[in-house]
Amino acid sequence: MYYPALDTNKELLFARVHFLLFYTAIINAIQCSLLYYCCTRQTRKWWVQTEDLELNHYIELREEYDRVQQQLMTFHNLRSSTTNPVRIHDCIAEETITLRGTWQSLRQFLRHPGLVRQYQNLLVQVRFHELRIHFIRANKLPLKFKISDYLRKCEQQVLMRFISISSFAWLVMMAAANLAYFAMSMVVLCTNSLSATENAMLILFFAACILFIVVTVMILGKVKWIFSQIMQ
Repeated sequence: MYYPALDTNKELLFARVHFLLFYTAIINAIQCSLLYYCCTRQTRKWWVQTEDLELNHYIELREEYDRVQQQLMTFHNLRSSTTNPVRIHDCIAEETITLRGTWQSLRQFLRHPGLVRQYQNLLVQVRFHELRIHFIRANKLPLKFKISDYLRKCEQQVLMRFISISSFAWLVMMAAANLAYFAMSMVVLCTNSLSATENAMLILFFAACILFIVVTVMILGKVKWIFSQIMQ
C-alpha cells in the first residue's frame, strides 16, 4: 500500500488540539471533584450536624442564640448615637453585597470577632430549624423526618449536572467555534496577515474569560442575597 507523505505542520496542529482537549477534560474533572468535596463538606456542617444538634439540644441552642444576640445589641446601642431601635440583622446577619452592608459587617467583626462568629453560626442553626419545621408542616411529614438526607440527595443531583455536559451545550460550543473559525478565515482573506488573526483570537479568548468571571460574580451575589433573605 502507498502512504502519502504527512504534512508536519498539520500533524503538529492536530497534536496540539488533541492535547488541548485532553487537558481541558482533566481540568474539568479536577474542578468538579473539588467542587463536590467543598460543597459536601460545607453542607454536612450546615445540614447534617445542625439537624442532629437541634434534635437533641435545640432549647439550649435557642437560649444561647438569644443571649449572644442580646450582647451584640447592647454593644451596638452603647456605641450608637441614634435613638432609633436597632435591628441586629441589619448589622451582622445579612450577607449583603453593598458597600454599606459590607462596611457595617466588617466594623462589627473587628469590634467583637469571636462574638460575631458565634452569632453567625447560631443564626444558621436557628434558621435551619425554622425552615425544617416549616417544610415538615407544609408537606405533612413526621417530626423525625431527616431533612438533611433529602437536601443532600438534591445536592447530588445538582452536582451531577455539572459533571455531565448536555448535547445542546456541545452543539452550541461547536457552533461558536465554527463561527469564530469562519470569521478569522475572513480576516486572513481580507488582510493577508496571520498576526491579525492571532490578536483577534487572543482578544476573544480573554474577553470570554472575563465574561465568565463577571457572570460567576453575579451568580455569587444572587446566592448571597438569597441567603441574606433567609437569614432575616
